[in-house]
Amino acid sequence: MNASYTNHVISVQSAGPNEVQGLKYVIVNNTNPGLFATQPAINALTGNLTFKVKGGTVTGEAVLTIKLTDLGGTLNGGVNESPTQQLTIRVGS
Repeated sequence: MNASYTNHVISVQSAGPNEVQGLKYVIVNNTNPGLFATQPAINALTGNLTFKVKGGTVTGEAVLTIKLTDLGGTLNGGVNESPTQQLTIRVGS
């Protein structure tokens, strides 16, 4: 069984040199959670996407809607969320 994904582009800019910035990737929506034995997740440190597809002859497509949040908050007019991005995972034989 093969798994592939498209349109996975993430550009992350860190906080200033004297600032600490916690980041968290949030999967806002998954159009086909039944495709996975382990649901997709993104590591905040590496940006790596991990998931496990159900065994057997499972095929299908899942579109993930993802955003990145900065755990620093929104004081002084700050923005702590990125616009959402979509990622498509296709599984087939």
